[in-house]
Amino acid sequence: MTDYGTRRAVRAGLSRAAQSTQRRIQDLLGDTRADVVRAIAEAVGYATRHCLEAAGLDGEVTTTGGGTQSLAWRQVLADILQKPLRIAREPELGARGAAMAAMISAGIDFDRAEWTRPEGDVQPTKELADLYEEGFAYYRDSVEAARELWDRAPHATMDL
Repeated sequence: MTDYGTRRAVRAGLSRAAQSTQRRIQDLLGDTRADVVRAIAEAVGYATRHCLEAAGLDGEVTTTGGGTQSLAWRQVLADILQKPLRIAREPELGARGAAMAAMISAGIDFDRAEWTRPEGDVQPTKELADLYEEGFAYYRDSVEAARELWDRAPHATMDL
């Protein structure tokens, strides 16, 4: 089989695998797109909390990017973290950060509070703290249970 033919066959296999995975996810999480999207948002929230805790970070959390445009996503993340989320001002967040780094390096004084002032914030829903604490415990148990499988999996790479 040619290199092109191999890549095409792999893509077709991945497409079938993706369809199969999508069916399994819907079977596990619910029938509606909203069920699946919420489950994914919560999983990312749990992973975010896991990473922050593993790194020993417990300060303010500022969020930016495409997901930040979703009010529901912001709220799920705040609820899982059980801390307020600062919403970074857009646009040109990267340019503002680069300008701040340059001013700091050059010894130029500037109003850091104004340059880092958030666009807004999202407060966690305190009534959901116990629910998400239970969900996070389940997430951590699942990660630990999966480690044994990950350690046994072959670490082959494939150039697609």
